[in-house]
Amino acid sequence: MTVMRYYGYREPEPTSDLPPEERPDFQDLEQHAEAGIVKRGIARYLFSRNPERSIKVHKALGAPVTRAIIMGTYGRLIPRSGGSNYRTDPSKSRLEAATRFAVGGSVFNEALHTAVAAWNAEILVNNIADGHNFTVSAIATGVNAALVSLQRYNRARMVVRVNEELEAGATYRDDYKNYLGIDHRAVENYEATVASSNPDGAMPSPDTATLDVTPPISQTYSAFPQY
Repeated sequence: MTVMRYYGYREPEPTSDLPPEERPDFQDLEQHAEAGIVKRGIARYLFSRNPERSIKVHKALGAPVTRAIIMGTYGRLIPRSGGSNYRTDPSKSRLEAATRFAVGGSVFNEALHTAVAAWNAEILVNNIADGHNFTVSAIATGVNAALVSLQRYNRARMVVRVNEELEAGATYRDDYKNYLGIDHRAVENYEATVASSNPDGAMPSPDTATLDVTPPISQTYSAFPQY
């Protein structure tokens, strides 16, 4: 009897009908997401406008080292099949897996470690003020701050991956949704905006574009500099 293994299986990725020059990136989808003012504010806080720069910043803060330590210890206990707060879901398309991790797993982890870091920071301040030993609270605060940095590093990397997939022509399935609206609804809204700004559905060709190259007649120029 043949046993079918589904580990590592990914659902086929639907493709975009848009030409390469009109395909959206993550920021385009964020701007066209079906989300209210609160969710848009959350998205603005969560996602850097420059993910490449964010990656560099958190690399300098040691995020890759923190990631290697976590995945080499606790990460070994996490099942590789299915999604988690520390792994992308291998059963999803690359685009949906990256988006799901960016808006879900990394956000939950950051909120958790931010809360714990704040709690330990309060203990640290009290220990210093009372003259108590603050070594443990200082280490705990530093560790959780590093884990917050790691989540922002991971999220920026996922946004870069999403942009690569979108640029390659991938898009979301109709049944994929998330709470920030960065899904097929955002794609549809973006495409509607593109269509309304360009009704014929075609980009103007450089060969047919008309440029006004007539020099202004009301202004004269001297051939020599004036002193």
